[in-house]
Amino acid sequence: MTHTRRQENPSRLFGPRPEGLRRLLRNDRGATLVEFAVSSLLFMTIALGTIEFSRMIMHYNVVSNAAREGVRYASVRGGNSGHPATATDIQNFVAGRSSGLLTAGNVTVTWPVDTLVGSPVQVQVTYGFAPIVGLLPSASISLSSTTQMIIVK
Repeated sequence: MTHTRRQENPSRLFGPRPEGLRRLLRNDRGATLVEFAVSSLLFMTIALGTIEFSRMIMHYNVVSNAAREGVRYASVRGGNSGHPATATDIQNFVAGRSSGLLTAGNVTVTWPVDTLVGSPVQVQVTYGFAPIVGLLPSASISLSSTTQMIIVK
């Protein structure tokens, strides 16, 4: 009498039966939803981060141009010009040229008391950038630009 060993089903030993595996692969609605949620969250984070960074660069561009225009305005309106300017005049000029982004309080003008030709004039503009979307860690980022020229008139 010979005994034959009964062969074990390998799928029962090492995992689900092939038909059970096929059923699991066909039922992927939940996995698709999770994949969509993760990928859309990643996409929205990148898109909103790009928008916020672009806004910050745009505001810095306004701050930088305002400082440059302010110092140019001050350099041609020194004490010897026909229309000498005061620090308040320069602050108001810069605030008016900033498309409503800056106020006169954001502008600091530094120049000597005599404002003669050849003296330096410096305009510093600061602005607190507040992001719309809370992706950035701090509530406000300080943007600043300082420009210096020599008074020519």
